[in-house]
Amino acid sequence: MIVAGIFWILFGAPVTAPCQDLVEELQGEMNRAQMAMEPESKLSFIYQRATSANDQCADNESLAYLRLRSAELGRGATVGHQSAASLAEWQGLAQTLARKFPRSVRLGTIAARASGSVDDARRAVSLDPSYAPAQVALAAALISTDPTEAITHLVAIRDLSVVADGHSVLARARFAVHDLDGAEKAATSAIRRRSIDQIEPDARDPRPISAAHEVLGLVFLAKRQFRKAAANLELAAEDSTKARQILEDPPPELRPFLRRRRIRR
Repeated sequence: MIVAGIFWILFGAPVTAPCQDLVEELQGEMNRAQMAMEPESKLSFIYQRATSANDQCADNESLAYLRLRSAELGRGATVGHQSAASLAEWQGLAQTLARKFPRSVRLGTIAARASGSVDDARRAVSLDPSYAPAQVALAAALISTDPTEAITHLVAIRDLSVVADGHSVLARARFAVHDLDGAEKAATSAIRRRSIDQIEPDARDPRPISAAHEVLGLVFLAKRQFRKAAANLELAAEDSTKARQILEDPPPELRPFLRRRRIRR
């Protein structure tokens, strides 16, 4: 006991520490990552500690969630920018942990995002229909096949701002049904109305904001408001394949506004 106490003081809590203590420590780190200027080191720490404790805390759903969520956010790489190898590893881990904890809506929701499967998302929603991130994951999976149903899931959520991609998914769904004004409103909300109190801590993941700028770019292109389209497509380009494709071969009406923006920089 004395040796263990000395080890604790010198090196911090070992992986044999009580699992709940470790969960509380890592949850605190996750909360701090929400406000950190450079959250990557905290996400890396969370992932490594949770992974190291996997054998000792194999039945702890909260620790499994923290491990999987930190992996989803990049586990130390720039938030929202996983390498292909890390992405594949996260997708595999998501399915493994969702099977291991079949009653966990949190893990089921991440597994649904990892696969993009409507079936996986419906399974997550069935575990707890009140869990807003699961409803958003289902809506995101439905956009390509049934955007109208996607919208019905989203408008039933009392406050989309507490789900990181809530408003941006709604913007994509409204654009898919050619509701340009609705898409513009939802995308603007994604940028301006994001709550600091997220249901799932997201370390200020930039992808939902980029998705919103992509939708705004497409909306303003459709409305022939080319100055606004150029501004939003350029803001989306780092994370949006669609925006990059448009900027690489822009329609003739857009090109003068892209040149003007580049000259002004």
